[in-house]
Amino acid sequence: MRSKWLLAPVAAVLVMVSGCELNPNYPEVAAAPSPTTPNLASLGVAPPVPVVPVVHLRFPAVGVYEKGAPGSYAGVARFSAETGTRIRIAMYYAGWGSSFKTAFAEQAARHGAVTDVMLEPWKVSVASIASGRQDKWLRSYAADIRAFRDPVILSFGHEMNGCWYPWGACKTPPSVFTAAWRHIVTVFREMKVRNVRWLWEVNVGRPAPLQSDYPGNSWVNLVGVTGYYIQPSSTFSNELVLTIDQIRRFSRRPLIVGETGVAPDEDRSGQIANLFAGLRSYHVQAVIYFDVDQSGGRYKQDWRLEGDAAALRGFRLAAKAYLTG
Repeated sequence: MRSKWLLAPVAAVLVMVSGCELNPNYPEVAAAPSPTTPNLASLGVAPPVPVVPVVHLRFPAVGVYEKGAPGSYAGVARFSAETGTRIRIAMYYAGWGSSFKTAFAEQAARHGAVTDVMLEPWKVSVASIASGRQDKWLRSYAADIRAFRDPVILSFGHEMNGCWYPWGACKTPPSVFTAAWRHIVTVFREMKVRNVRWLWEVNVGRPAPLQSDYPGNSWVNLVGVTGYYIQPSSTFSNELVLTIDQIRRFSRRPLIVGETGVAPDEDRSGQIANLFAGLRSYHVQAVIYFDVDQSGGRYKQDWRLEGDAAALRGFRLAAKAYLTG
């Protein structure tokens, strides 16, 4: 299963979760030495001017992933219109070595949404990332995000606690994964990239201890869970709570459900209501709906809400209650 940072005042529920304001620079942690950079003013070069409005990351938030992203924003806009829900997080998946999709991020910003990039290390070893052998591309990618200026949520190697990805637990030891994560964050800090929020996201239902995959609070801004309503008996309690509780034993970072969907069962609208009620009960700050037709078995179903009038209405009502408290 299967983006100069200004942070708006966060809803009171966030205080319940984190107890503090999010800080991308973590002043309590010694920063890596920064490379010397030229003074642009002394060279007669004007600093870049933002081309889109600065977007504030506000919680609670509803987001979506659409299959056409990041090539097009149309699917995100359509989902927003059909569900009657303002989308504040627009997600897309990116392979290691690809470029940052500035045009998509600008479109998202114009619609009042933050871009969420799920960076997937396909065709590259996680060990080579940790050792710095991939730094040439990484520094270029960091520079592109820095130039964008608006906030970006960035996740590396999501669902690393599973075995279905090459960066997952069966092929990449947790020590190597966490070393790569810290190296990536260090490079961004050296590059003075201050508009990124780091999202660490795991999959539900994996019995192995999650803490071994966690880079530490000094390296993470947000913690996330991927979990789906895969059958009629699925509830927030039996699909998501076990993993949420496990994460809360070692991290109090703001929590999001970073990827979810509800299968087209007979009580789909009821399960959608249950999802949003669970988000409120567990003080989950954001949810991102995976609005894609996978049609590949129990774990890859048609998660789309389009064409399901009852589900669309249920989503609209439940999301409104979640967002307004």
